[in-house]
Amino acid sequence: MVVFLYTGFIVASVFMFFLFHKQSKKVKKIKDNPKNISKMLLKFALIDLLMGIFIMAFISYLIPLTIWLVGEKAVMPTEMITMEKSLAPLSKDIYMKIEETDGGELYTINLGTIDNADEKVISKSRVSIEEVKKPSMAQYREAFVYDFKRLKRENFITKQVNDIFANINLQSKDGTFIEKKVTIALPRGYKTEKE
Repeated sequence: MVVFLYTGFIVASVFMFFLFHKQSKKVKKIKDNPKNISKMLLKFALIDLLMGIFIMAFISYLIPLTIWLVGEKAVMPTEMITMEKSLAPLSKDIYMKIEETDGGELYTINLGTIDNADEKVISKSRVSIEEVKKPSMAQYREAFVYDFKRLKRENFITKQVNDIFANINLQSKDGTFIEKKVTIALPRGYKTEKE
């Protein structure tokens, strides 16, 4: 959305600048009293401003709306992140404790700091684990997955259009709830402790 807004603003600003510059050159050539010249320049400035607003609205809203209306859409899963927190090790380089129970494995992680631990216990069946390059990128993320109507293609422009129109649906929760997804991103070569 921001890309379309900035593009519309930049294109409209450049258009208004060059148009007003060209009009003011023509007005300066006219031999008339300064009051009439000021009125003409003010009239040109207002017309240029209205044209610039129209161009901004066209690029920022009408083009994405046309892409949304004409583009091929499909119902696709979309994540709505509800919580994202950095992970800290439970002790030196140990990011996760694994506990065997009758119901399966339980993971214990630290959402606080090393000094002030805030441990969270999660069932293995609900978690997907990713590896990240740096320990500072370790994080815990909860997201709700909904089925939403989105544009099928995945390129820069369709992502921006989906951000404008599909995320409106995400905010109002018009989609169908599928699941709660929990992702733990741990640093490469992380250590675990079994209990």
